[in-house]
Amino acid sequence: MKIKQIRLDKLNYSSPQVRKDLAGGLDELKASIETSSVLIPLIVRKMGKEYVVIDGNRRLMALDELGAKPSSTVPALVVAVHKDKEALRLEMVANLVRSNFAPIEEAEVVNLLVNSYKMLEKEVAEALGRSKGRVNELLKIFKLPREIVAALRRDKITINHARTLARYINDKALVIKIYERIVKEKIGSEDITSIAYIMSLKGKSGIPPFRPFIENRKDGSRIKIEPRKKTIRIEINYNPEGKLESVLDIVKQKIAKIF
Repeated sequence: MKIKQIRLDKLNYSSPQVRKDLAGGLDELKASIETSSVLIPLIVRKMGKEYVVIDGNRRLMALDELGAKPSSTVPALVVAVHKDKEALRLEMVANLVRSNFAPIEEAEVVNLLVNSYKMLEKEVAEALGRSKGRVNELLKIFKLPREIVAALRRDKITINHARTLARYINDKALVIKIYERIVKEKIGSEDITSIAYIMSLKGKSGIPPFRPFIENRKDGSRIKIEPRKKTIRIEINYNPEGKLESVLDIVKQKIAKIF
C-alpha cells in the first residue's frame, strides 16, 4: 500500500454506498477543505485505469460541490483489493468507527456482508471489531417480519426494540402482537421481556398480560409493579419524608386494574 496523488477525474464513488447520511455535515467539511485542502488520504482500490473510493466519498463529494477542477489531485492510499466483499469490508470498518454511524446502518452492514457477500459471521465479527454474539444478534433483526424491519428503518421503533423482539423470532405471531402493542402503547424496550413472557402464558395462567408499571415520585419514592410466572412482583422504595398512604393507594389502584 502507498499514498499517491490522484486526479479527481480518475476517482469514482464506491458502490454499493451503504451510508445513508452521505451529505450530512457537508458544509463543515467543505469549509475545512477550503481552508486546509484534503489532509486525510482517501482509501482507494485500482480498477483498470481508474480508482474506486473505499473510504472518502464525502471528501470527494465536497470537492465536487466546491467546483474543484477534474485535473486537481488528492492524496489517496491505494490498497490491493481484488474482491468486492473485501472492498466493502474495508469501507464498513472505516465507517463503523465513526460516531454518527446509526445502529440500523450497522445492522444493515452486517446483514449485507453475511447474506449478500457471503462472509462468515466470524469473519464479519473480526473485521468490524464486534463479538460474534453481537453479529448474530444483528442478523436476527432481519429475520423479523418485514413490517417490523420497515418500522425500524422509519424510526417507528428503536434498534433496542428490534433486538429484543428478535429473541422471540421462533414465535412470529407473538412478535407481531408485541410489536403492535409497542406502537399503540409506546412501550419501551425494557418492558418487552416481561410482556412477552406473560403474553406467551395467556390461557395458561390466571394473570392477564399487562405492561409493567414504574413510577418515580416527586418525594423520592419509587413504585414498580411487574409480572412474573404465576405472581406479581411489587417493589416500593419509600422515602420516609413522603406519604406512605398515597403510595399504597397507587399500588391498590394499579392492582385493581390488573384484576
